[in-house]
Amino acid sequence: MSSVNQNIESKKIYLSDLKVRGATWNLYWINFLLFFVLKIWFRPWVREQEGFEFLKIFANSFPNFVEAYLGTFTIASLMLLGKILDYSWFKNLSNRVIYLASTMLAAIFVITQEMKIHNLGGENIYDFNDVVASVIGLIFIFVMLNLYGVKLIKK
Repeated sequence: MSSVNQNIESKKIYLSDLKVRGATWNLYWINFLLFFVLKIWFRPWVREQEGFEFLKIFANSFPNFVEAYLGTFTIASLMLLGKILDYSWFKNLSNRVIYLASTMLAAIFVITQEMKIHNLGGENIYDFNDVVASVIGLIFIFVMLNLYGVKLIKK
């Protein structure tokens, strides 16, 4: 399935003319909202509770899943915009290559952050469960992009 809607025919396209739609976009916002609900309400609550070890692991690792999802989607969207706008680096790339490249770039960022190679995302405490959550997020968004793509449509 093509990630760029066929409604975009003209070579002269402006960013203000485009909208993002589709399943991956809806899940983007769901993950974004869940991230804040988890950080603001659920995570502090579950940390105060006795037991609930699985919920504590989930509450501490889910942000890594979301970071991988949002980062990959954002990079893929920017690369697709570059392709639509005919930038030389992107214009000859297939959508699958863009999805793979964006997943790899996001993987480099989230895994090196978790391994404390950099602290660009804020202070981080190494946890193997966070690495697992990041990898699951990367695989999930890669599959979503290949199934549904990034739907860029003309307003």
